[in-house]
Formats: sequence, C-alpha cells, structure tokens
Amino acid sequence: MSENGMDLQFSHQIVEAEQNRWQQYDDTYREEELRIIADWVSRGESGCVAGLPGIGRSTLLSFLYHRSEVVASYLTVPSKRVVIIPIDLNILPDTTDATLYRVILRAFYHARGQFDAMLQRIVCDVYRQHMAVQDPFVLQSALLELLMLFYARKTRLVWVLNHLDEFFKIATPKITRTLRSLRDGHKGMLCYLAGMVTDVAHLPDLESARPLHHILDLNVCWVGTLNEADAKQMFKRQLQTAVPPPTTAETEQLSQIAGGHPSLIKMVAHWWMNDGRQQERSQWLSLLLAERNVQYWLKRLWSGLTQEEQYALSELQKAVVLPRNKKDPFYAVLPDLQKKGICDQEQDRWYIFSTLFDAYIEQIEGRSRGRVWRDRRTGELFQGRTLLNTLTPLEREVVRFFIQYPRVQHTYTNIFEAAWPEDVQHDSISNESIQQMIRGIRKKIEPNPARPLYVVTWRGQPEGGYQFFPEGQSYV
Repeated sequence: MSENGMDLQFSHQIVEAEQNRWQQYDDTYREEELRIIADWVSRGESGCVAGLPGIGRSTLLSFLYHRSEVVASYLTVPSKRVVIIPIDLNILPDTTDATLYRVILRAFYHARGQFDAMLQRIVCDVYRQHMAVQDPFVLQSALLELLMLFYARKTRLVWVLNHLDEFFKIATPKITRTLRSLRDGHKGMLCYLAGMVTDVAHLPDLESARPLHHILDLNVCWVGTLNEADAKQMFKRQLQTAVPPPTTAETEQLSQIAGGHPSLIKMVAHWWMNDGRQQERSQWLSLLLAERNVQYWLKRLWSGLTQEEQYALSELQKAVVLPRNKKDPFYAVLPDLQKKGICDQEQDRWYIFSTLFDAYIEQIEGRSRGRVWRDRRTGELFQGRTLLNTLTPLEREVVRFFIQYPRVQHTYTNIFEAAWPEDVQHDSISNESIQQMIRGIRKKIEPNPARPLYVVTWRGQPEGGYQFFPEGQSYV
C-alpha cells in the first residue's frame, strides 16, 4: 500500500474511533444551542460560544465536529457544503504570522478525514510541503490557495477557535488582525466560532481582541446547564456500571444536587458510586460540600461570575421574600444568570440551579459588592444597595465619568479632562496624581484593591490608562 493509502486508512480509523465515542450522545444533545449556532453557520456569520467553567462548552464545540450529521439536521444550507475545522491557537510556539499559518494548515490536515479522497491528498500535500517553511508570504499564499479551492467548491468553512480568550492574553493585535483579514477576505465562506468563558464585551483588555471584536459580539450563544433529558442521559452514562443502580428517589436527589452542570454531574455520580450509597441521604449534601474536588469546581464556577452576578446570587440565596420593586438592581441581572444556567424561574419564583451550589453560596464569607451605578433621579452613586458616600468630590466625578462610559479604555488625558475643574492646568496634574486618585477609588469599591475588578489598568498605546467595569469582572 502507498504512503498516501496508509495515511488515508489511518485517518479513517481515527475518525471511526472518535465517532464511536461520540455516538453515546443522543442526537438531541444541546438541541437549543445547536439550533442557534447552526443558524449562524447557515448565514455564514461568526459568533461567540460562551460558557462558565465546567458547563460543557468545550464538549459542545467538539460535538459540532464529531457529530456533523447531527449539526447538518439544523442547517438550512446543504450540509455537504459545510466543513467544520477545530483550530487550537493556544499551542502556538510563538505569535508570528508564519506559525499561525502553519498551525491552520495543520488543522486542515488533521480534519482531512471529512474530505473526499482527492481533497485529502491535496490537503496532505500542502501541509507536508509547508510544515517547515518559515517565510510568511509563502505560507500565506499556500493557505489562500487552499481557501480558494474550497471557495471554488462552494464550501463554507467553520473554524472552531476554542479558548480564544486565553489566546487573547498572549496574542498581539497584529496576529488578530491577520485572523480578521482572513475572515474579511472570505466573508460568507469563512466563519469563526469562538469558545470563551465570557463574551467579547466583558474581556478585561480589548487591545488584542479589538480586531475580532465586531465579528464576535453580534452573535453570542451562552451554554447553560444541561436540560432535563441531557442531564438524565449523562447521569445514565456515569452510573452505567453501578450495581445495583440508584433508585428513582436517589436519582432525583442526585439530579437536584448537580442541577444539570456537567462537571458536577460527573463528580456527584463518582462520589455516589464510591462513597455516597453507604451514607444517609440526608447527609449527601454536606458530605459532598466537604469534598475537595467538589469545592474546587464550585469555587471555579463562583469565580467565573461578575461581582454583580455574585451579589445577586447571594441576595437570592438568602432571600426569604424577594424585593417587590422590580426596578431594584437585583432583578436586572437575573435574566443574564438564567442564560448562563445559574438560576431559573417558575412563574414568579427564582431559584439557584443546584442545591449544592446554593449551599456553597450560603457558606461564603464576605459577600460580593454588586454593580456600581448612579441613581438618575438623585444623582447618588451606589454599589449594589450600598450608598457610596465616602468618595471625595474628585473621586465622585471620576466614577460618574466611568459609569457614563463603561469598558472604554480611558487614557490619563481623558480622565483629567472629564473630571478635573476647567481652571486646573493639565501640566499641573501628573500621571501619579491620577494614579493616586484611582487608588483612593479602589480602596472604597474593590473587594481586593490589590487585584482590582472594577477599575482595571491597561497598558496599550503610549499613554495607557484604565477601564471601568461597572459589574465588576470575574476572576476567570
């Protein structure tokens, strides 16, 4: 057998093994999210697939690739004209254009099993001929020729860029502009699915993400907890070796504890098979809460929420009766938490998705502070429900300016012109004066001034400055 023939046979074996593993997922897995994403793909648009830690975002994006026949059922364009290619940008040895092009060519090579025989040979040849090439122009030309080949076949390419928020931490604006230019040069034929823990608007520093911001913030799909059917199926997979299996009452209690969160389902099922079945059911919650791996994931989930979201959940957890005033800031964030799968409602009753997470929130010391906001009627500044009455007049003006223009990268000059009195000369105020004033604000609004979540320093461009996040960033 020729080298190419052996290569194709090996590729088919890998694809078959992966398909067998993914066949355990029902065809209706993550049906709601898949419909949303398939609509973007059908229209040739890019988007952000966001999900909190452990919620199953990576599994969903892998499902897109390995169960393409399921995705095809949601598309409104011929499925043979859609090719999904995972590209891991977090394994780049460096952030040069040449390395980026080689990694993309390698991604085509690894995904070759879904192409016809002729296209597989072309992709293999292109990758092997260029895997050691250093000249970015030569590599770019090879990639563009490959893209033109798919364009000639009227094939839509979907690049799955999971953990893109982690990539932004090391990426340069130059390399993200390259990604943007590739998409713009093949608009409608090439689209990106970016997997991140949050949407683009809430990233801490948009400098490297800026080139891709406007193609990823139009479409956002939040991956929430599993629906009842998917959660039952996952519990079934996790408990399939349990002898005897849990009773109906035990299964229902385990489901309430995990609340449809995939990582919690795995841990709860594993704990039950090893220790839980010997314990009194009334003790399950407290025993699980004491498990170190459970605490780790609960903390990660909590840290993935903004200060505003943490504050709202704390209020929801301890509330006997919710505030009657629906204009209370507490209510504004609940729909967003519902999209993320952290809480839900039945008629007028809101509740936290998992009894385990509910119990975890109850034991947290030092509750979060909530959103920083301005009462339009009185002009007073609040954090959550707490009046910010210790700010100096200058600090108050700066916070008002920040609230008016949130998430914008403000330079020192912007802040001076917005807050200082008109009769103060710019030359008389140093950057150190502004930094000192910001330190004063942080002491009054930050849970930990040494690790700010509301007023964040940025160091892009010559001057640098600050970004203000009224909701308080997450720790993820």
